[in-house]
Amino acid sequence: KLEKVYKRYGQIETVHGIDLEIPDSSFTVLVGPSGCGKSTTLRMVAGLEKISRGTIKINGKVVNDIPPSERVAKFEQIETQNANTNHKS
Repeated sequence: KLEKVYKRYGQIETVHGIDLEIPDSSFTVLVGPSGCGKSTTLRMVAGLEKISRGTIKINGKVVNDIPPSERVAKFEQIETQNANTNHKS
């Protein structure tokens, strides 16, 4: 989930307060013209770019300050736990 996420490079704002919630097990595509912030947004979700303002949550946990390697590990761990328990419900 992205809540009011902004990205600035000096005086230039490239992502303008995006709000986005992606449901579990869904496939989502970001589309838009060149330079509209698609790649920057994906890089911020992955932790490769620091956000200037706002909140990024993965599985309900704020990940703004978690490094990319730990984001992936935490996300994979949660997904693995879910996969291991889905058959029990």
